Amino acid sequence: LVYAITTDAAIKSSLGVTGSNVVVLKSFDDKRNDMALTGAFDAAAVETFIAGASVPLIQTFSQEAAKKIFSSPIKNHMLFFTDAASDHHAPTMATFTGIAEEFKGQALFINVPHSESRVLDYFGITADSLPALVLAEMAEDNMKKFPFVEELSSDNIKGFLNSFLAGTLKAHLKSEDVEADDTAGDVTVLKGKSFNELVIDNTKDVLVKFYAPWCGHCKKLAPVWDELGRRLKGNKDLVIAKMDSTANEVDVKGMTVKGYPTIFFFKGDDKTNPLKYESGREADDFVEYLKANAHNTVSHDHDEL
Repeated sequence: LVYAITTDAAIKSSLGVTGSNVVVLKSFDDKRNDMALTGAFDAAAVETFIAGASVPLIQTFSQEAAKKIFSSPIKNHMLFFTDAASDHHAPTMATFTGIAEEFKGQALFINVPHSESRVLDYFGITADSLPALVLAEMAEDNMKKFPFVEELSSDNIKGFLNSFLAGTLKAHLKSEDVEADDTAGDVTVLKGKSFNELVIDNTKDVLVKFYAPWCGHCKKLAPVWDELGRRLKGNKDLVIAKMDSTANEVDVKGMTVKGYPTIFFFKGDDKTNPLKYESGREADDFVEYLKANAHNTVSHDHDEL
């Protein structure tokens, strides 16, 4: 964006401006938006106005447009998925265009074409479910997803977005089904649905490996992790665990998983401050780390070292 400031009477006259105003001139939508400035300068209000006015009401997602979309200061993204060749496309676009005007500056409205198969797969959208809507909150540490399951009417969509803005919506988190075998081995298998019970809501020390099945570094670490579980299995207050982050999601304050494998330690007496493990990745390294940092006493078979 190009910013300019002027007190020149001729320029103000040519723009039809009286008093103090912020004017956004653009090449799309209604070409211009004005905000009258009255009283003390409210920087936050002006930022919201500019953020909303400087982007199209509806943006179309593409790999080329992704960087601009994700760099927006507006972090609430209403992603609606359509097939442009289908009869549902035009009325869906019209519905969202009307809503976008009302919520300008509070959310971005992004049309995702059905051809963006990777994006559809990521959000669990199938061709036979179009048109579909997901609200994505692009938080600093992770993305929270809020799927919309009602009829795509204007009232329903506005009610959904208002509930989100009021903080009453709960994010959708993926989870595999919990099975009895998850806790039967030396290494505990965590699922989205079992994470809080096995990691947070107890006083055990828990070391968690977050991995992806296709990740080469994860495959290299897997036998080390199994060895670690065997060495320390006699500690009833210590859990060596792993979670497939491609199939399970958790919302834990202070924890961000941006690459694989990522390892976090949850200390038995302080579960609100997960510690990212960044030391060596041999079994001996993990044992020494746990002995030094665990809340509970850690013992092991010296012969296995």
